[in-house]
Amino acid sequence: MKVESLLLPFEIVPFDETCAAQYAKIRTALEGKGQHIGDNDYLIAATALAHGAVLVTNNVDEFKRVPGLSLECWEEIDF
Repeated sequence: MKVESLLLPFEIVPFDETCAAQYAKIRTALEGKGQHIGDNDYLIAATALAHGAVLVTNNVDEFKRVPGLSLECWEEIDF
């Protein structure tokens, strides 16, 4: 029950064909430049791009290599 209430404000989005196409595009572009990112990071970035989302992460150095990906880092924000 606690997990469900934590997730209520968030939209759960599918990894669909659009995400898969973004995945292939990102992986091809980055590996072509020798700038590999983690396998799961490709999936995360592709999902964010496909759904037009801003990716909130503390791993900005990794994700800033992905062209067109909007990033926000909340690590330094005082809540």
